[in-house]
Amino acid sequence: MTQTETGNEFSPLVGIGEKIHLNAYLCLHLDYRIMQYHEQINSKNPSTLGQPVGSRTNTSDAVLLGLDFSY
Repeated sequence: MTQTETGNEFSPLVGIGEKIHLNAYLCLHLDYRIMQYHEQINSKNPSTLGQPVGSRTNTSDAVLLGLDFSY
């Protein structure tokens, strides 16, 4: 979910990643994700405040790097 000025929007994602096992207890992971959501744009003009004036689709990317520990 992505929070916008007009509410919360569902944000599906597609990603790809890799885990590299360093030893029996530790692995390094790297992920790339693309997320997209559609939002409504409301007017900020005082005479039409809050009325819908359009919509747009936003796409964002994320790269995640981390370590996993397991026993």
